[in-house]
Amino acid sequence: MSSKSTQYQTKTSSCALYMRLSKEDDKGSESASIETQRKILQSYARENHLLIHDEYVDDGYSGTTMDRPAFRQMQEDIETGKINVVLTKDLSRLGRNSGRVNLLIDEYFPLHRVRYISVSEGIDTAQRTYTNNIVTPMHNFVNELYAADISGKIHAALDIKMQEGEFIGAFAPFGYSKDPTNKNHLVVDKTAATMVKEIFALAAAGHSPRQIAAILNEKAYPTPSQYRYAKNPHLPPTSFTVAKEWQGQTVSKILRNEVYLGHTVQGKTAKPTFKSKFTYAKPKAEWITVQNTHEPLISEETWNTVRKKLQSRSQKREKGFVNLFSGLAKCADCSKNMSTVGTRKKGTTANLNCGGYKLAGKKACTNHTIGYDTLYQAVLKALQEQIHFSKAEKQRLLAEMLAETATQGSSSQEELEKQLEVINNKLEQLYDDKYNGTIDKEQFEQLQQRYQKEKNACQKKLAAYQAREKQRNNQEDLQQRFCQFQELIDQYTDLESLDSDLLFTLIDRIEVHQGEYINGVKQQQIDIYFKFQYAPK
Repeated sequence: MSSKSTQYQTKTSSCALYMRLSKEDDKGSESASIETQRKILQSYARENHLLIHDEYVDDGYSGTTMDRPAFRQMQEDIETGKINVVLTKDLSRLGRNSGRVNLLIDEYFPLHRVRYISVSEGIDTAQRTYTNNIVTPMHNFVNELYAADISGKIHAALDIKMQEGEFIGAFAPFGYSKDPTNKNHLVVDKTAATMVKEIFALAAAGHSPRQIAAILNEKAYPTPSQYRYAKNPHLPPTSFTVAKEWQGQTVSKILRNEVYLGHTVQGKTAKPTFKSKFTYAKPKAEWITVQNTHEPLISEETWNTVRKKLQSRSQKREKGFVNLFSGLAKCADCSKNMSTVGTRKKGTTANLNCGGYKLAGKKACTNHTIGYDTLYQAVLKALQEQIHFSKAEKQRLLAEMLAETATQGSSSQEELEKQLEVINNKLEQLYDDKYNGTIDKEQFEQLQQRYQKEKNACQKKLAAYQAREKQRNNQEDLQQRFCQFQELIDQYTDLESLDSDLLFTLIDRIEVHQGEYINGVKQQQIDIYFKFQYAPK
């Protein structure tokens, strides 16, 4: 017997019973049920004198992902030394992603000195043989093929249902409920439908989504999330984002949903692979729309009226105006983006308000209102003061820029490519270390950020070197660079107006404080954080 197996057997066992059952598994099968798994594992532990530390159950979780609550808890207990034996009924309970499961068995469990046992398949890492080494990956591969096959069949069946206009969502849209006799058919929920009809009536009368949200809040109408939770009290509260108040964006979403015309629109998102937990939005042309599948709540006339008013409001807001400070200007108190709002003052472009206040009112923040033109002039003046150079200073800066380009890229292309390869290897090893548990999340994020920064710098140097190589024989290269730098310096030192590229190049962020009136004059602090530091000599 090997020293490893002796160590496993002499050490006091602290055993985890791990059980998993997904929606794709045959829940009607007695052999697959959680209760059957529990009986098999308890019996095995009892017969082999293994002390049970705890049971870990993921009911309703796919084996293609390792992001399962009970599995994560078991990992935490492993890493804190509470567990040294893991039991499952079979390998597929551990997971159906062959790569991840192989890493668990070959690296993660040995690293944490954990013995793994698959009862029905007779796999025991405490007594590994050559046969185990061959059979285990084969089992994992077959399990993954099974998951892929099941996933494909499920998606094919769902696609057919969507093409036939059957509703496949987990919950009915606000205003409807699932037909008790046919879960793929929508029927009107009279209570919620009354609220939906009122929302469309208010929009058709000219109210904005934000105004409608305020009216609904005054009437204490439940939000869609609150209403859904009230209709499904058996589900955990964590399953929902229980918004306490209506918001403009919630109203906008309802006003743009064709389900209220009696049409079913599905297939808006997809996953890159059956293993992925992430989704991406599909182009509208790929959505599956089937008309007249259920009772409408509004008429075509109301829908068209609302659409025109929403489009008109959007065009009025956007026509001839671009907010250059979008993404740069922040509320100094809550850090939300400053958002464009209308202004009643003649001759002014717009106002900017705190985004948090705009969405949720005084409960989130205060308005921090500032005139767009006021902010524009303040930023322009600040930049002009920061980068105003004399003629002599411009000449010196130009000489420095030319000298810097002459000395850049002293490393050969081969050296830079080797350096890039080393960095890529470091990043690859870093992901392995994270998965194997040799580094924690904080260390991983710090090292990943550092290596990625090194990689970006190396790639820029390599690109610059390759560009210079192409121009090496160009006699006009120096003169061309001189002219380019001259234009660049003039652009950044003789400012007369602002543009988006300039702002995002020179400014990190702008923080707008709440204004106040002192002796009838508005006073407001603006903090501008620049990306550059230049001290003229």
